[in-house]
Amino acid sequence: MKLLFSKILMFSLISNYCFAENCKSLPIPTELTSLNCRAFNYQQACSQLCVISTNEESHWFLFSPHNYTLKLDITSSFLNVTDFQISPNQQWLAVASIGEGHPALDIFPLPPLLAQQTAEARYNINPYPGSVDIEQWQDATHLQINTDRWLPYNAPLRDEYSAIFVLNVETGEYSTEDKTLQNPIEYYKDWLKTVKNEWDKQQILEILTKLQPAPVVPSPQAPPAREGQEKQEKNGGSSK
Repeated sequence: MKLLFSKILMFSLISNYCFAENCKSLPIPTELTSLNCRAFNYQQACSQLCVISTNEESHWFLFSPHNYTLKLDITSSFLNVTDFQISPNQQWLAVASIGEGHPALDIFPLPPLLAQQTAEARYNINPYPGSVDIEQWQDATHLQINTDRWLPYNAPLRDEYSAIFVLNVETGEYSTEDKTLQNPIEYYKDWLKTVKNEWDKQQILEILTKLQPAPVVPSPQAPPAREGQEKQEKNGGSSK
């Protein structure tokens, strides 16, 4: 019943904002905690991308003055969507969701979704057992992510520390301006020196094993030929 009421109220609220002169995101009444909307210009008109979500289900809708209300197929890691952000060039959609207390972050290509096509997430960040959330779009291709894991290694940061990592959605590369997080190998080596708990030591050693390249093992060499064998090969045959 609550979800049905949310849908009815959402339709009436959004219809006003789709035809507004200033394209602004829909202000959500405090009692509708399951509703989340973002305004953006689509097909030369102000549109609203909205999601109604609970722990059991989520429904995405596109509202535009040029079209009927469209139901979109957007499948995030978990059904309970806590936040979503559209990139400035409207090519990407970042969706934060949570399930059984565990968060996740998915980044989708947006155009096929708006065309009511099914599209898989280009990036999926599951920080279990850590945390992850959308900070903001830095520009059209760089998403700022707030997390307590070192991306992309999904390794924990010491002392429950959280940092901002930036994902380049075109290349898949991560970066951070945090001066303490520039060299992961040195970071975890320094942490290992101060750890006393054996479980934490083992965890850090496993992280370092994954981060450090495997040593190069030289290929086995054939044993040196005997003097008689060398003469025999030079003569092109065996001697009797």
